[in-house]
Amino acid sequence: GLHVNDIAAKNGQDPRKLVRFLRYLANSHIYREITPDVFANTRISSMLDTLKPSQDIIAHPETKHDNTPGMAALAGH
Repeated sequence: GLHVNDIAAKNGQDPRKLVRFLRYLANSHIYREITPDVFANTRISSMLDTLKPSQDIIAHPETKHDNTPGMAALAGH
């Protein structure tokens, strides 16, 4: 898992807001909070992963589903 501060730093987000959102998703079984403020993928979130670095998606959001496994593209459209 990754600490919320590390996730926020990679994406330029406020860690205090991000942790609330990740906890909401953890309550819906999208992510799992393995220790306080440390989150890991579940089977659901793993299926939605594009396998691309965040900086590529941020730089070119219109191509985030190009050449990715089908589930992420299906969920994104």
